[in-house]
Amino acid sequence: MATIFNRLFGREESEERSLSYQSVWGSGADFNLNAQGSTGMPVSEQTALRLSAVYGCVRIITDNCATLPVGLYVRKNGTRFPAPRQPWLDQPNPEMTRVGMFDQVFSSLLLHGNAYLLTPRDSDGNVLELWPVHPNNVQISRDENRKLRYTVTNTEMSGRQVSVVLDDQEICHIPGIRIPGSLYGLSPLQSAMDVFGVGLSAQEQAGRFYQNGSTPGGVITIPKEAGDISQEAVDALKMSWDSYHRGTQKSSGLAVLTAGMTYDPITLTPEQSQFLETRQFQIQEVCRLYGVPSHLLNDSSNSTSWGSGLEEQSIGFVRWTLSPWLERVEASLQRLLPGYADGYFLKFNLDGLMRGNTNARYTAYASALGNGWLSVNEVRAMEDRAPVSGGDVYLSPLNMTAGTPQGGTP
Repeated sequence: MATIFNRLFGREESEERSLSYQSVWGSGADFNLNAQGSTGMPVSEQTALRLSAVYGCVRIITDNCATLPVGLYVRKNGTRFPAPRQPWLDQPNPEMTRVGMFDQVFSSLLLHGNAYLLTPRDSDGNVLELWPVHPNNVQISRDENRKLRYTVTNTEMSGRQVSVVLDDQEICHIPGIRIPGSLYGLSPLQSAMDVFGVGLSAQEQAGRFYQNGSTPGGVITIPKEAGDISQEAVDALKMSWDSYHRGTQKSSGLAVLTAGMTYDPITLTPEQSQFLETRQFQIQEVCRLYGVPSHLLNDSSNSTSWGSGLEEQSIGFVRWTLSPWLERVEASLQRLLPGYADGYFLKFNLDGLMRGNTNARYTAYASALGNGWLSVNEVRAMEDRAPVSGGDVYLSPLNMTAGTPQGGTP
């Protein structure tokens, strides 16, 4: 069986072979820079990440998912047993760690709705390595037999475009949310282009306001009775005021105005206040898009309905936000396992993130064991653990004996 490297770097008459590692998976071609929503702002991977709310949501989800431990198991007769570890899971390729590889997988899903991994195999068809590919470099199609084909394309530094067509044994596609009939997962950048565009527009407006704004901190008004004063007198008054009141150390100094002059501080206009509210609302919009509670971005303007305590909120975040992404990756990667058809699978370990839920579950198990309506092996089966010798016995409290039916004779 030809390996993926033979396909990528070999000399075959039917395909041009001038590929390098960088040309296939390292360039990271940008998202369509001409993509614009109703705001007219170009929305791309790079521009979206300039928004602190987007970067924060992507970072929080990616960091939590990529750093979770991953276990390999095999299920037999409804019971989970540990399975031999695959080298590519701990060291995906010579240049990446497991965390580094999953960083790219989850960030691709969160920004583009799709993640791709090149899967070089040995002559027996076993996966040797995993190499992330930028989603913009992959096009999906079907051949005349309705089989999926993945065209990996890249433009080299010389300007020449090179492509290679791979099948589903040479590349692993991890899609996000998909609509029926679609080969691709929905891209958040495309689906919510206006959300990102409004945020980028507000951020650009804020930059221009601070760069070009000329709103003074206050105004000194001279009464009409004083008549017109010369420019020299105006400059002297301004210089005198600044010398006494400008700067943090003089900000609380006592001001004395003569000749009926008054000082009026300048406050934000209603338009400026609405602009600040727009920027605040955009944080909520981005958090809603990614399913991240805003308090995780240090936004305390709104309360959350995910629970009153930090533990409950954390469990809600794991259950409603992280788990769906993790299960998508699990379902795709476990198809790369040699014994997938025989019940082998992989699973991210959420115990560290679901500590409170684990304690509540174990408390319920203890109650069931102590009252004799679950055995040790039944509890272990619920936790996907192997049975133990003597674990099929039902315990019974010493103070509990068979009762007498109501109205019966003792």
